[in-house]
Amino acid sequence: MKKINKNFMFYIGYFLLLFSNMFSEVIFIKSYYQILNYIAIIILLIYFVYDSFNSNYSIKTLLFLSFCTVLFLVIFYNSRDLKVFKLLMLIMCFKNIDFDEFIKKDFKYRIIFLFIVISLYFMNFTTINNRFRFDGKVRYALGFPHPNTLGINILSLCFDYAYINRNHSKLKLIIVTILSLLANIIITDSRSCIIVLFIFLFYLILFSKFVKVVLNNKLFKVFAKSLFLILFIISLYVVSNYNNGFNWIYKLNDIFSGRIYLANLYLQKFGIFNLFGVKLFTISSTSSYALDNGYIYMLLNCGLIYSILIIILYYLSINKLYKNENYMLIVYLILWSIYLLMENNAFIIPYNPYTILFALPLFKNKKICNNRNEVTNE
Repeated sequence: MKKINKNFMFYIGYFLLLFSNMFSEVIFIKSYYQILNYIAIIILLIYFVYDSFNSNYSIKTLLFLSFCTVLFLVIFYNSRDLKVFKLLMLIMCFKNIDFDEFIKKDFKYRIIFLFIVISLYFMNFTTINNRFRFDGKVRYALGFPHPNTLGINILSLCFDYAYINRNHSKLKLIIVTILSLLANIIITDSRSCIIVLFIFLFYLILFSKFVKVVLNNKLFKVFAKSLFLILFIISLYVVSNYNNGFNWIYKLNDIFSGRIYLANLYLQKFGIFNLFGVKLFTISSTSSYALDNGYIYMLLNCGLIYSILIIILYYLSINKLYKNENYMLIVYLILWSIYLLMENNAFIIPYNPYTILFALPLFKNKKICNNRNEVTNE
């Protein structure tokens, strides 16, 4: 099997993961959702086994991957959630995958799937999952499980386009970001995506003058590397103290559309100190009682050990990106960490393809092209 064919197998596996995720509400496909996920994981596992026999994996890497496999099996047994295996498979398979090519293929697959799903929605071949704000405003899902799901796909497409064209005119990136922002404002009204896109737009506008200086500031470097841990601790503190009468927490809860209150309900129901996660279920008959805070969701659904593992991988990934001056990717991981405060799918494959960057610390010789001139001023 030639290298190109081997990588083709990887992309078939990822294609199926993305396909099953984006077509999960298509009437004639949704019943095959889990089957497609299992097939994708099996394909990626075959790819990894073949790759491990033809590549020089260090003993430390193999031991770590073995530890992760056992850990994720236990988590899956407790939570019955396949998302940990999706992440594990992509991390294991990343060694010989070109990151830039991966993002280009993600962009191509995702934008094609997006247009197909929206077309099927208008032909009445999908379930209708539109939502309504209290003021009567309609939030359109357009064939996806939730307006926020459509929103995060638009967000990922925007990030993909900006990364692929990082050496081109900054004006083009700003225009695409503004269009993505307007799509979320007008169609999905996904506040989480709107906030992140506003920050990203601010980054694009000021990058050439200020952002590089800020990112390379020693204090900011420490902050950036520790951000995931900081937001995890803040989330846990704020949510666990919701019932202690702090007015500022109640005001914060209003800003976050009741997410802190709901997270507190889940925290009381399932508890903090579980090592390997639990199967979460809706604690009310109304679908609005969902656990959106990603840090609390990760802790409860996947457990304390998994949470610590992700915190460590995030820190090491940011550190490696700094060494190679991949500034745009550093900003991406920071933005996804902020998004995780409001939504639980920020670091789940395939909503966020940049989660694969967590594999960087495992492969010492793995590099992503240096991006010193990643945004131009033309």
